[in-house]
Order: sequence, then C-alpha cells, then structure tokens
Amino acid sequence: MFNDLKDLFSRRHNLRTDRTGKPIETDLLVSTLILLMEMANCDDEFAGEELQKIVSLFYREFGLEDHQTGELITIALTLRKEVEDIDKFINQINEHFDASQRTKLLSFIWGVLEADGKGDPREIELARNLRQRLNLSLEQAAHARELAAKKD
Repeated sequence: MFNDLKDLFSRRHNLRTDRTGKPIETDLLVSTLILLMEMANCDDEFAGEELQKIVSLFYREFGLEDHQTGELITIALTLRKEVEDIDKFINQINEHFDASQRTKLLSFIWGVLEADGKGDPREIELARNLRQRLNLSLEQAAHARELAAKKD
C-alpha cells in the first residue's frame, strides 16, 4: 500500500505519462507543443525568449534535446497549418491527461506567456480561455500560475 501511494505521488504532475501511466505518444507531445506555440505566437510575435522557454520545458519535462524539440516544432508547425482550430489538440490533451497534468500544462502556458516579460492582453485572454477549455477550475488555474512563478 505504501508503494502504491508513493507511485501515485511520483506520477502526479508528470507529463511523461498519460493518465493511465503509459508513456505518452509523440502526437500528445505535439499537441502539448502546439498549445505552447499558440501562446507564444498569439501576440503575433514569437519572441526568442518564448522559444527558449519552450525548448527548456521540453528538455526538463520530457528529456528532449534541442534538436529533438526542433523536430517536434517542425511537425507542430505543419500540423497547425493543416488544422484550422486547436480543438483537436485540446481534446487529445483532455482525453489523455488528468487534472493535475493539465494544471501543469497550464503552468507551462503561463511560463511561455511571461517569458518575454510583456504579458500582452491577448496572451492573458488566451491563457484564460485555455484554462476553461482544459476543464480546469479557477483554483487549479491559480495553482498553475504559482507553479509557473516557482519555475523562474
């Protein structure tokens, strides 16, 4: 029983696995990346600091080297051009991530928002919109902002 609790807490907020504990597939990584890139580009300026934040998040959270993240970015850019809205990607995340994982993802979104130090109103609105679309409460959103603040 102790080991089961230990396993539960070690998996909490881990984005390397889905809600069932299975390693996530590349398409879920790409969906995650697309949401982060949406945030970075929603003010029509994909700043270098935002890109660096995304690359460092993918290194820290998924163990991906810069070139691996670059390959995923290429895939994400291609997919994003083919799909008009991000609902498909959000639905995939909602299906495969539990609430604590989606909270962590929202913390990444806030981290990208704050990376260039500007906090454009369009970015703030998108973060709020994504909170709702990721089915997170205001309390979970506040926790996500706290997590984002602690990472820096």
